[in-house]
Amino acid sequence: MAIRRFSRDELETEPHQVSFKDLYPWEQIDETPFGASLAIVAPGGRTMLHNHAPAETFVICRGQGAMRINGHVEPVGPGDVIYLPPGSVHDLTNTQTEDLVFVSVFWDAKRTATAIDKTPRLILPSPPTSNGPLHLGHMAGPYLIADVTARYFKLRGAPAQLAILTDDNQSYVADRAHFDGTTPEAIVDKYAAAIVDSLQRLGVTPDSLTSSSRDPAYRAAVTDRFARLHREGKVVAAEVETLHCEPCGIELWDSYLAGICPTCGADCYGSACEACCFPNRGADLKEARCDRCNTPAARRMAKRLVFPVAPYVAQLVEYHRRVRLSPRLRRLAAQYLARPLDPMPASQVASWGIPVGLPGFEGQVISPWVEVAVAAGWLREQLAPGCDLLQFFGYDNAFLYLVSDPALSLALDPELALPRGVAANEYLLLDNAKMSTSRQRALDPNDLLTKVPADLLRLYLAKVRPEDVPSNANLMQAHVFLTMMTQSWQTWLARLGGDLATETGGTVPAPTNSSLVPWSPEQVDFLEVVKELVRRAQTAYDGLSLKEVATVALELAERAAAFGATQRQLAGLPSLSGERATALALELVAARCFAALIAPVMPTFGALLWRCLGDPGPVAWPDDLVRPLEAGTKVETQALASRAFFPAVSLMG
Repeated sequence: MAIRRFSRDELETEPHQVSFKDLYPWEQIDETPFGASLAIVAPGGRTMLHNHAPAETFVICRGQGAMRINGHVEPVGPGDVIYLPPGSVHDLTNTQTEDLVFVSVFWDAKRTATAIDKTPRLILPSPPTSNGPLHLGHMAGPYLIADVTARYFKLRGAPAQLAILTDDNQSYVADRAHFDGTTPEAIVDKYAAAIVDSLQRLGVTPDSLTSSSRDPAYRAAVTDRFARLHREGKVVAAEVETLHCEPCGIELWDSYLAGICPTCGADCYGSACEACCFPNRGADLKEARCDRCNTPAARRMAKRLVFPVAPYVAQLVEYHRRVRLSPRLRRLAAQYLARPLDPMPASQVASWGIPVGLPGFEGQVISPWVEVAVAAGWLREQLAPGCDLLQFFGYDNAFLYLVSDPALSLALDPELALPRGVAANEYLLLDNAKMSTSRQRALDPNDLLTKVPADLLRLYLAKVRPEDVPSNANLMQAHVFLTMMTQSWQTWLARLGGDLATETGGTVPAPTNSSLVPWSPEQVDFLEVVKELVRRAQTAYDGLSLKEVATVALELAERAAAFGATQRQLAGLPSLSGERATALALELVAARCFAALIAPVMPTFGALLWRCLGDPGPVAWPDDLVRPLEAGTKVETQALASRAFFPAVSLMG
């Protein structure tokens, strides 16, 4: 018998009034497949809000509390057992006046595809600025992945909405109007429609579309929230150093202002540097000048509204610790908060934008960066109350999404959950240089879509998406990649259709009962491969990695084609008829999984393959996706064998 006894003074401590002691591992006994801890939460205390890879179970021994898992809270008490799936964000709060005592048991769970969390999602890509058309780099950045993610959650049966807001009130719009000799309203009319048209041509279909300059409800909501921030002392007046261009007669900020970044020394505009992703106070730029006429900036002190970010640092640190971030985003987040945080400009002198509307600030507009940040909360209220928010953006906007936007959200509503998922992208380059429509160095998605279907362009962009490092777009490589993929897939599906037509009369065969007629080791291994690839695909979608989704889908198709080709050797022998039926049934399982996995990326192809496999309904991804198709189901073998899924790729034409 082995007994361990603890006194209270032996327990270790955590923040928020928690004491604990690990029970396992235990040196006196053999290694266990699990770990365990005893924990005591003092009255009013709570465990840290966190997540981790191991699965975990809490057993409440004494006291009362509130268990929060992924934002959902339930009361718990003695005798309650709570299972925490891997990756779930959780904490436990003591809500009473006596100690809350519980035992935690945790283990590395076998990673399989799991049930989807049915919490509603609102998906917000960074708003496209209505000052020009979208190029292929924009599509490969926030917009395609936002659409794919929304489609994925809908396939899984989780409510999801893709909301796109056009960013009309930026200085870039007024600048474009100045250089084109027209009005900002005319620029918005021209390019907002072009942006929406380009997105829809690529199959990016928002559930909600809002114009920041033309939607009166949006403008009223922004004005109301801004006034509340000022009324509650969250946005305050301050004397700040401002920059001006005397010849142009304008205040210099954002795109009106050019200079040298004080952090990295690169050329940049006001507010943020695209090279190092650090913010700047316009007055800090070296060699500050007007971007319109190159006149050196004049400096003066003036009263403006600012948003102090520093009071929210502790909450931001905890938020960054628990939210999933790429290594670069995590590094940037730590670097941002390691520096003294200057108050964020909240108002600027301009004639284009949403007026501040407060006495003493006539002629000033709400900073467009503040405007978009406070609008996110309104969009959540309007479209999906109580939702999880997922955001997609370029690394050059990292400060906004990691620091200023969540700080503004906390200022407006400390109880509102911050975004649960954030994913950034680097630049998609053309000939190793950043794409730029104004410099005529960009790929027009509308032109490419006259040469290949949207599904194929989406697949290519998923494969080369610049998630953590810049990547290059190359039409020759895209042509070769898409030609190889489409020919390979068509060959596989045509062979599968032909085999079914010849051997089963075009119906789904029943696999043998594996408990009565053991499957071959190759068939057992193949089913495990399919399960593992489905799990990897789910992890990739949940982890917001479009490149990994494409990689997994391509591997599944390749594995299924190879399995099916080799298993044809079983055909034609009566003694192997059971094994052959099992092989065809398993290949159909893989084809069905492939249709579901690829459908968010390639919705037209995914739906067509799904129907060919005998399911007349919409594509779905149930929790039991990896299962045999119903025996006897009619498969459209002629459609499979016709090799008509894709036209010839003609990107180089």
